Amino acid sequence: MQFREVTWAQQLHLQRLLHGAGAEVTERSLPNYPGAALREIIKQSGHPHNLEPLLLTLRRPANKVTRQRFGEAAGELVLIQKVTSSDPVVTDLKVYAAGEVTDSADGLLHPTKDTTVTFETWLRVEMLDVLRLMIEENLVKSLVPDMQYKLVQDMLQLTADPMQHELIRLYSFCAAYAGLKTFHAARPALVKAGFLQQAVEFLRSVIDKDSLADSSSLALDPFERLKALTTSIEVLYLLALTTQQGDYMLPAAGAGTSSKAAASASITDLQQQRQVNVAALQEHGAAPLLAKAVEQSWQISQDRNNFVYVPPARKSAATNGQTAENGSTAAADNDDDSTNDTEEQKKMRAVAEEAIAAASVTFEENWHNFLKAVYDTELVPSYAAFAVQLGCALLQLLHHEGVPNALPSMIVLQQMTAYSNDQLIATAGSILQSAATGQDATAEAPAVDASTAIMSLPQHQDLELAAFAKLCYACAKPESRDVKLLRCSACGVTYYCSSACQKADWKVGGWSFRREVCMHIYSVMAALAASSVRMQ
Repeated sequence: MQFREVTWAQQLHLQRLLHGAGAEVTERSLPNYPGAALREIIKQSGHPHNLEPLLLTLRRPANKVTRQRFGEAAGELVLIQKVTSSDPVVTDLKVYAAGEVTDSADGLLHPTKDTTVTFETWLRVEMLDVLRLMIEENLVKSLVPDMQYKLVQDMLQLTADPMQHELIRLYSFCAAYAGLKTFHAARPALVKAGFLQQAVEFLRSVIDKDSLADSSSLALDPFERLKALTTSIEVLYLLALTTQQGDYMLPAAGAGTSSKAAASASITDLQQQRQVNVAALQEHGAAPLLAKAVEQSWQISQDRNNFVYVPPARKSAATNGQTAENGSTAAADNDDDSTNDTEEQKKMRAVAEEAIAAASVTFEENWHNFLKAVYDTELVPSYAAFAVQLGCALLQLLHHEGVPNALPSMIVLQQMTAYSNDQLIATAGSILQSAATGQDATAEAPAVDASTAIMSLPQHQDLELAAFAKLCYACAKPESRDVKLLRCSACGVTYYCSSACQKADWKVGGWSFRREVCMHIYSVMAALAASSVRMQ
């Protein structure tokens, strides 16, 4: 997916070089389209040249306002229908070129010259990623809890389907996790339905490199592999926090507004629940997979640090399908013509040469450019640091409970301990290194008990809050040390930062979908409670 984003940016760049600012009209205008128009394009168009610019626009983090308009028009329902249906998304590949209507090439080479990922796969993956973003941003508000549960189960079915492309399986898993984290009302049923087991199986398929083809995206694309590892670790960590009722507690949440006694009780409850969840993690064989996931995430970050970019050799027009003789003649003619060029003509010639060079890049050079584009961002180090830190904290808990094979290799732990760019990783590495040698780590990180030395670090608790904090259902304000969200007293599954937000969400004096859902959940729970009393 990052590769698709890079190649699309390259196409736009080439169009700008050849056609000027007019090539940017679509890119500039799509974020301003009405939500209903965006929905209908996705619903009715079967051409990748229409769908892909729109989906890439919706995927960009900066376009949250566009996603909000799309969500207000119930655009997520179209996405859900498209990605869960067996009907093809791409039904039209016709393009007009050289005076003729022909079929365009279907897809792109990725990640090797022997592997073509079709537009059908690319577009489904992009739809899944937009859906995941909308769920995380609390923009999917058209689904009642039963529908939320079914959506997540559908995503898990796609994840487990060996006939699906591995990128579709990965992004289906990411969307399923977004639902687990965001859909509070559906979470208890999802936990009971075996989300943990399916997450472990997905991680096992990612860790087992021998089962991946040599041309596998998850084997060769560092960002996609890191996304798979990080999401898997995050899921296991969240489930280690989650109670059988589907709730999860963060010791740092609302710490600034709680009494010391209440905070202490909350931490004790959390520790007890984590110990209960350790048994489930051990039962499904999560520990050795988690240790390998930490090791591989760490290795990807080291590969990024060791990457050396070699710019591709500059090409002339002669290298692009011309004979050497014709190329020499063309070069000579260019030299003669260029001597009398004006400054404007020289600029135009430079633009043309840049366009030729961009168009004639080899696959290997383009893949190298893609790796540079990925490694130049902070995505890889941020994802890797997140995966390593969460994974180490959970591994310490497993190791303390006597779960075998619950630590990364000593070499990785030593490298982490010596890592000066991230003090939290260095501390976690030191604690686990001490645990591996049977020493007490509490001197380095005082904790309530030895099993949570890493989890008790203030920096780690800040990381927990950033990753798992609940959101106000109305304004999406995250829970923090200073903001403790309040559970709705009616349905018991949604959270608000204030009564004002709850009233605004319920739209007092008028019809509100949220209010109807809330009262429906309340009536169901009341009926269940009444039947339980009668049975006693």
